[in-house]
Amino acid sequence: IAYDTRELARQAAELLFARIAKESFWPRTVVLPTQLVRRGLH
Repeated sequence: IAYDTRELARQAAELLFARIAKESFWPRTVVLPTQLVRRGLH
């Protein structure tokens, strides 16, 4: 599975800063696009 690590880090930082600023108290679900990467033949 491949995903954009920069976007993952950006989202994580945004959630962390919101938590520190007490803007967000409740858990949130963040869905990032992924891509299946086939490796080898089976």
